[in-house]
Amino acid sequence: MLIFLAQLNLPDQQYFTPITENEVTSQPLDLAVTLTILPYSTDWSSIDLRAFISLHIADQVQHRFYKVANINQFLTIYQQEGNYQTGGKGLFHLSSSVFSEAQVQLLTLLINGSQPEPNRFQGSNNDRNASRLLASGDLARLAPLTEHLNNFDYESTNLRNYDRLKLTDYHAEDGLLTAHVSPSTTGYDFILTSQIDDTLTKDHLVTSGEQLFQLTGPQFERVSDFLDNYEETATFDTQADAGKLQFKTSEIDSLMRLTDYFKQIGTLDELPASIVQPHTTPHFDLSTDSTWLLLKLTFDYQGKLYAKSELDQVPAEQRQFEKERQTEIYLSSLGFTNQNGTWQKAFNTPEKLYQFFIRELPNLQINGVTTVSADLQSRLQSGSQVQSTIDVSEDNGLLSVNFSLSGIDEQDVDQVLQQLDVNRPYIARADGSIMLVDHDLKQLNQALIKLRHQGQLLHGRMQVNAAQALAVQAAVGDTAQFDASFKQLADDLAHPEHFDITDESAVQATLRPYQITGVKWFEMLNSHGFGGILADEMGLGKTLQMITFLNNHLDADHPDLVVSPASLIYNWLAEFHKFAPNVAVAVVDGNKAQRRQIINDTTNTVLITSYNSARRDVELYNQRGLNYLVLDEAQFVKNSTTKTHQQLRQLNRRNTFALSGTPIENRTEELWAIFALVMPGLLPNKTAFRKLTPDDITVRVKPFILRREKEAVLTDLPPKIETNLTNDMTPEQKNSLLGTTPADAS
Repeated sequence: MLIFLAQLNLPDQQYFTPITENEVTSQPLDLAVTLTILPYSTDWSSIDLRAFISLHIADQVQHRFYKVANINQFLTIYQQEGNYQTGGKGLFHLSSSVFSEAQVQLLTLLINGSQPEPNRFQGSNNDRNASRLLASGDLARLAPLTEHLNNFDYESTNLRNYDRLKLTDYHAEDGLLTAHVSPSTTGYDFILTSQIDDTLTKDHLVTSGEQLFQLTGPQFERVSDFLDNYEETATFDTQADAGKLQFKTSEIDSLMRLTDYFKQIGTLDELPASIVQPHTTPHFDLSTDSTWLLLKLTFDYQGKLYAKSELDQVPAEQRQFEKERQTEIYLSSLGFTNQNGTWQKAFNTPEKLYQFFIRELPNLQINGVTTVSADLQSRLQSGSQVQSTIDVSEDNGLLSVNFSLSGIDEQDVDQVLQQLDVNRPYIARADGSIMLVDHDLKQLNQALIKLRHQGQLLHGRMQVNAAQALAVQAAVGDTAQFDASFKQLADDLAHPEHFDITDESAVQATLRPYQITGVKWFEMLNSHGFGGILADEMGLGKTLQMITFLNNHLDADHPDLVVSPASLIYNWLAEFHKFAPNVAVAVVDGNKAQRRQIINDTTNTVLITSYNSARRDVELYNQRGLNYLVLDEAQFVKNSTTKTHQQLRQLNRRNTFALSGTPIENRTEELWAIFALVMPGLLPNKTAFRKLTPDDITVRVKPFILRREKEAVLTDLPPKIETNLTNDMTPEQKNSLLGTTPADAS
């Protein structure tokens, strides 16, 4: 049996564990942590203080600590859970399981840190390898961990060691910085006492013993700037001396500014009773010399005013030298210059007056005691002192829009209104003053903007074609007073269906309600001397409505002229014979002589002709004299540049109406061309017309266009009637249709 076991080469059973060299231990480990604050270069010329950690390691049985000579390598092996060999004989298996929770958190902070760079670390290369630079913010995170690290040592720059760190927020009243002011032979000394050991810029921390104080960004900037400047400026009698800032008696104002600032970062002992806070208030006395604004500057010290030349009478310790200096800088920023003790600036344009009164004067009043002379104050007038009124009246086809301003001479009203039209916040007056535009004047300005294309102002009055009644009413709104004539005109334009026809001649037809409204619309417009465009949809009887109106106004001496496309002239003739058989109607056709004879025939009270014919006979019609001009299918004259359009505008007539079965508002220039014939003067010239908004155009033309569609007047239309008619064809027609000959038919 033993031979059999020997043949299997089984290893000998071991009953004892021998002692081995460099045995790897997996038992719990312990770390000794050392924190130091050391200089670390940020660039070629600047050095900051930074926090560094070095380590020693031991197992918790033998508790013999070995130095971690290369902490970067140590952390790499820890992350890989490998074996770490110290410089001595210690060999340790590293993993998170062999360290305490606090130590694991510490190692996480170290991993987040970095190895110091050779050209920035202030120490030997061995020290650099053994040190780990904490990342910004991690020193504050380390502080609570130190309560749970058994072997922690903070080597403070105050030459003391601490086994814990405490973290708290920085407050001025903590007493880390204290100062007191003491009298000296030449004035006063400001002496600072600091309990701060180190200032860590990257972390916004300061240290004092074991205490870490966390500062906000603005706090840290104030503290570090103060300490840096104090060290550079203070006088130090000995190296251990805290130093002092020396202020002369004449610099008390600066000393007080310093103490006020210091209270933001530290505590200040009670000031000596001999220090009196200097205080002065500048006085600005303003007046004007025609084109110059003048300012007299004085300073109030203890109730007495001193000019600059008199300030040496004030004891130096009572003066606010800095405020005096800043006052002059402030006045210069406003454009003033000092001329022999008097500050002055140009005051020769309305813009400069407005800038001064609205912006600069209120600012001067904030910064000092300000007085304004009566003559200067008179250069500014409030718009509320001026009451504006608008009166609108109508007479003989013209509207008079009268603007009046209380307190403004009649000859100056135009100049004031023209400035309102520029839409500025002020009005320049002839006397060199300005008047602020208040709410009422702004409303007046809005009306002027809407009316500026209607006419010219003369002594506050604008005359406008009466056709613009609704446009004027919309422009001035509730701000105007309207006379009875205007009110009647506006009501007629808004409600033509209410117009009463005083003299009416019957036609051979029964008009539908909407057709009666159409005739009333013609009559209303005609009563005010207006023309119009009847643009009802095809089939609604525009011809009948026009004939009904013309039948009411026949003039034996001046015929009416109906101009239509050539294809419709005999249709018009037939319609007159049907609806007004008693009217003498003639078609102007044929050669020149024939047309002349028809036109000159005084028995004809209505003439009908084509557009081409009318264009050639303008002179003949003007010799005869016309009553009403009717333009059928008005789209034939939608182009104002054609000869037909231009010739028709030369016709002398009482009034003009147009008919169109298609919408005419599609293109504004076509609308302008038609109204140039129907109502000359309703719309401005083309240049001004193109500047009008669609809403402006609508307000102007709406009362003079009447369009109804079939859907809107269905209840007024008769029932639909269908009639079947038969028509026998002639033999020739039958043969042509069937393709047969007479012989075939027989």
